[in-house]
Amino acid sequence: MIRIRKITVLVFCLSSLLLTVSFAHPPWKITIETRGKDIEVTVYHEVADPEEHYIERIDVYLNGIRHADMEFSTQTDDLQIVRLSLPPLKKGDFIDVMAFCNRGGELIENLTVE
Repeated sequence: MIRIRKITVLVFCLSSLLLTVSFAHPPWKITIETRGKDIEVTVYHEVADPEEHYIERIDVYLNGIRHADMEFSTQTDDLQIVRLSLPPLKKGDFIDVMAFCNRGGELIENLTVE
């Protein structure tokens, strides 16, 4: 009887863990647009409930140096948009953007300034 109870609890815990992981997913797309020294980052992340499942953080790097890390506690719809200014951009500069889901998963996108 005790063994059956232990197996039941183990199966329940594993099922709960698998369900939690199955509903977590990384953002599926990041776009980066530059306008002078300003950039606009759009992170696409489709969710059913943007107050509970959202893009938690977006980090922006210029030539390997972090220039911004923005944290969020909700998403307004299926995307998160940020606009920010960087030091003046020049041809060959490298921009990395990392976006993190609050339930797990991340996506990295980069752009070389032309």
